[in-house]
Order: sequence, then C-alpha cells, then structure tokens
Amino acid sequence: MNVNNIVEKLEGIAELVRFFNFDFDVIDNCELTKNEIKTLMQLKFKSGQSLSYYSNKIGLKKGSFTSLTDKLEEKELIKKSYIEHDKRKKVIIRTDRGIEITDKFYNSFVNHLSIKISKLSDTDLVLMESAINILSKINLT
Repeated sequence: MNVNNIVEKLEGIAELVRFFNFDFDVIDNCELTKNEIKTLMQLKFKSGQSLSYYSNKIGLKKGSFTSLTDKLEEKELIKKSYIEHDKRKKVIIRTDRGIEITDKFYNSFVNHLSIKISKLSDTDLVLMESAINILSKINLT
C-alpha cells in the first residue's frame, strides 16, 4: 500500500472521529457547550493537569480556554487550584457535581457507541480493537 492510499483511508477514519462529536442530551438542566463537555471528558480520563495541557487537548487558545474554565467553575463543575510547589501553574479537577454530570454524559456516549458497535461481527470487533491499538501506537511516536 502506498502513502496516497493510506491518506485516502485516513479520511475514512476522520469521518469516524467526527462521529465522536455526537450531540449529548441536556443532563440535570446543565446546558454545556461541546468544548465544555470535551474538557470534562478530558478531566475524566486524566485529572489534575494544567490548564495549558487541557487547552491543547481541546484545541483552544489559552485565553479562550481560561474563559471556558471560568464558566465551568461558575457552574460548579470544576475547581481550579495552584500547584503546591509552583504558584504560577493552575490545575483543574472536577467537583463532585462535575463528576456526576460527566459520568452521565460518558454513560450516554457509551450507550450510543454500544448500539453502533453491536452491528459488527465478533471478527470485525477484534479487527477494530487491533486497528485502534495500532493507531494508538502511531499516535504515541
């Protein structure tokens, strides 16, 4: 397979990745933007990192991300604090309410994905997991 074929196939993967931007339902009268949900999800998977870490993960500039985290803090979903040994850096963690809301969004997404994946055969599921493992290795290098 040549590089051009790989690039064409990557477009199909890009479509799959766009699928992950599915519309979350409003949960507990808590209306959140997609970027707020993405931030909470990033916190679920790796908590206690710096604001710059999450802004890179979400794809927002520092000023926009600071504004986003201010809104999440006003909604009492996250808490910002300084790193103990470095007062220049702030980290963010989810509050109890933030954990509860995030888990509801996460479970909603897992249910949605389960319905999609249930249409695959066992063989295709194994192939999908293998492909994800390979792509994860490429991403790490």
